[in-house]
Amino acid sequence: MRIGPRLLFAVMVPVIALSALGTAGVVQRYRDADAVSAVVTQVGRVVQTLHLYAGLVGEETESESIVVAAALHISPAQASRLLGYDIEARLRADRAVVDAGIVDGASTVMGDKASQLVALRVRIDSGTANDAIVQPFFVTVVRKAESAWLTQMSQLTQTTLNTVGSPELRRALAGLADAVAAFIAGANAATAASTLTARGVPGTVTGATDLAAENALYARAASTLGAELSGHAATAWQHLIVTDPNVKTFQQFLASVIRRPSDSAAGANLTEIARTFRNGLIFKDHLRQVVDAAAADILPLARGLQNGAQRTLERYLFALGIITACSVMIAIVTARKIVRPLRRLADRACEVNAGVIDGNPLDTNGPDEVVSVSRAFNEIVANLTALDATALALATGDLNNPVLATSLPGRIGDSLRHSVDLLQQSIRDNDELHHDLELNEARFRELAERTPDIVFQFSHVPEPHFEYLSPSFETITGIPVATVKANFGAFAAAHDDAGRAGLADFIAGRNFQPHLDLAFRRKDGTFGVFDLHVVETADGTQGVARDVTEMRALQAQLAEQAARDPLTGLANRRLLDELLGRALRRANRSGTKLTVAFLDLDKFKSVNDTHGHDAGDAVLRATATRLQAAVRDADVVARYGGDEFVVVYEGADDNTVHRLVERIHNALRAPIDIGDGVTVCCPASVGIADTRSTAPNAAALIGAADREMLEVKKQQAPSPRHDIRPQAAHAVD
Repeated sequence: MRIGPRLLFAVMVPVIALSALGTAGVVQRYRDADAVSAVVTQVGRVVQTLHLYAGLVGEETESESIVVAAALHISPAQASRLLGYDIEARLRADRAVVDAGIVDGASTVMGDKASQLVALRVRIDSGTANDAIVQPFFVTVVRKAESAWLTQMSQLTQTTLNTVGSPELRRALAGLADAVAAFIAGANAATAASTLTARGVPGTVTGATDLAAENALYARAASTLGAELSGHAATAWQHLIVTDPNVKTFQQFLASVIRRPSDSAAGANLTEIARTFRNGLIFKDHLRQVVDAAAADILPLARGLQNGAQRTLERYLFALGIITACSVMIAIVTARKIVRPLRRLADRACEVNAGVIDGNPLDTNGPDEVVSVSRAFNEIVANLTALDATALALATGDLNNPVLATSLPGRIGDSLRHSVDLLQQSIRDNDELHHDLELNEARFRELAERTPDIVFQFSHVPEPHFEYLSPSFETITGIPVATVKANFGAFAAAHDDAGRAGLADFIAGRNFQPHLDLAFRRKDGTFGVFDLHVVETADGTQGVARDVTEMRALQAQLAEQAARDPLTGLANRRLLDELLGRALRRANRSGTKLTVAFLDLDKFKSVNDTHGHDAGDAVLRATATRLQAAVRDADVVARYGGDEFVVVYEGADDNTVHRLVERIHNALRAPIDIGDGVTVCCPASVGIADTRSTAPNAAALIGAADREMLEVKKQQAPSPRHDIRPQAAHAVD
């Protein structure tokens, strides 16, 4: 029996569609169940916060009663007898409700007020609290609880509107919200009415206007409760609020207080205060019971929705299981028609994958699709057999094998024909390249052996050695090429320390430099400098080396001359800047003083004007020689310009610097022979600056020393123009 594509399509499409619909239904029911669970969780939070709020309102009432009674010099027991209820017992009960609410998870509502509440209770119980402390604190915490409850209630209402389609639950939530609003307004009205009946009671007295506002809020909330409440909440509202005579009496009292003038509201006696307070307390207790009943009515509704969502989910899961079972049965029946042929196909494919391509072809039995696959597979194996024979001919280079003329179908056949053509062309190209390579190698060797530079090829595998070294190496260094190629260690030992370190880095594959100078010891023991240009190869380097020993020596000489004054041989200003910068860095690291002396020769212009520039040059050379003799070898002496000199003196104290200046004066005060038996005297004005009194930078130090020198020159008394006489007579200072 064969299963055609139409039959498979007719069977599988309904199964797949039913499975998809069932899965979508389960996913939706899971979402509904999660939404209802979220509602149940939010309802629990709302009830917890509501209990905390109601407990705080009750604790506020009893706490203020005790504080007010204490202000009137009435004990809690006397106040209880006067009011007709046990204040302390009710306070303990409401405190227990508040503590339970905090423990159950409402502590986040209180925040740091929870610890403050504990401290306030201690003061209330000890009689050290007053209404100015108690009333503001409870107003704050009651408002925090009220705000938290309103936020949670708003979130719960939004959740039920968006995810849960239960009119009963939404009506119960609306009833709870109005019941709490009535409770808040009724409690505030009861408190305001009680204070309006008393004279001299400590605390803030709420006016009749505020009482009227709270009573109006209560009336607005109460007007809708009759239609919204159901169950226990509706019963509690009917029996406790609508028909209770105490509540009616209190509401009549509220109406009378609101109607009469505010200036006649005071003056009630204690009996009237007690009766009003007791009726107000009954009113608040009844409202609180209505709120508790409304909250209790919500939980069964939410749990009922949760149970219904869970049952719906279970039904959908059951239906999906049936659909899945049917799909599996259909798949099994269908698979039995194609498994055996596919198994034969898989076994044969494994054989082909293992290299057995000369086996029997597959039978073409089974469903139409399997037959098509089997025929295609047999054709593939036949092509692989031909491909194997072709690849073997190509591998052995037998390009004349007749099998290469066999044309395989499709892209594989085209690729094989193209490969044969490319291989034949590659063989011809390889022969030509081999011939060209031999010619190029011969030309390279001829050029390398004729050039005066050293040409080399170096390899560091399997160990460092020269593959080629031109004969010019022996001509330049005196070392035979064969010696270096046979003993690489002798070549390495002929380098200086820097060269050996660089060679070690190169062999290790570090810090490759394509251009560098290398010092190498010749056979006669002298070092030569070689300019290397190197490129990396697959296993080493190759390059050219040129002997630049004389060039580098000339460059060093020119560099030295560029940094020295050509007349005196002293450091010029450029070299002075570099040496002074180094000295400053050393002084900063060691914390020692660095001194700069700035010298200007007196009477030097007169010598130039009288005897000419040759005489002036003689004076400058003699001054340079005497300055170098007057200082230490490590000190810097520089010609700054004209007849100005600078001395840099490191690590000297004040006495040493003073002796330095004396030595300079003594050295330059002696006559100088300018030739032809003539001597002149050119003493110096010296200015001193150091890093302890001047900013530690070169420009600041030289500038400060220059200014000091000018001050010294000004302070010197004018001296007569120098006398120039024959040396045989005498030399005049």
